[in-house]
Amino acid sequence: SLLNPPIKSSQVLDLVGAVPEKEILLITLGLIKREPLSLIENTRKILDSGRDPIVILQGLASMLRDLVLIFAAPERHDLLSTSNTLHAELNETKKLVNLETLLKYQAELKGAENQLRQSMQPKLWLEVLLLGTLSDKSIKQEPKISAQHNIYKEEVTQSVKNILKDTNEAESLNKISSDSQNE
Repeated sequence: SLLNPPIKSSQVLDLVGAVPEKEILLITLGLIKREPLSLIENTRKILDSGRDPIVILQGLASMLRDLVLIFAAPERHDLLSTSNTLHAELNETKKLVNLETLLKYQAELKGAENQLRQSMQPKLWLEVLLLGTLSDKSIKQEPKISAQHNIYKEEVTQSVKNILKDTNEAESLNKISSDSQNE
């Protein structure tokens, strides 16, 4: 055996290079709570323990997927890839976020694995990528577009009203003008 008894789960995780679920949950919470310092500290702690940035990214993607599944089918724990001991914590985490935000986080992370594989500094780019998911652009893009759409809609509506008003005034003038010519 490579390990001396008693063998602990943390030793097995170290041996295979996996990241403990609790540590991935801390990164997930930093993301959900929009706490850049917590996000970087927890990510850096895992990176400094020798874990591969891609393994961290995969763990985060898996945790976000499990949170989406908890929203979609809260009673279907058999679909989750996390351990049974983490389910209660995921249910608490669910209360801090909405489904739309989770889906946007997943979309942000979608192509990141290739980017990390091709990078000369994958640790740095993992941190940059995670911080980028906190930007207002990635989370609040939809409401901003809706607000711009509403402003545009109001402007168009007002323009149409002005055209109709001008058209009605022009028709009234034409009618008056035509009435006066007939006299």
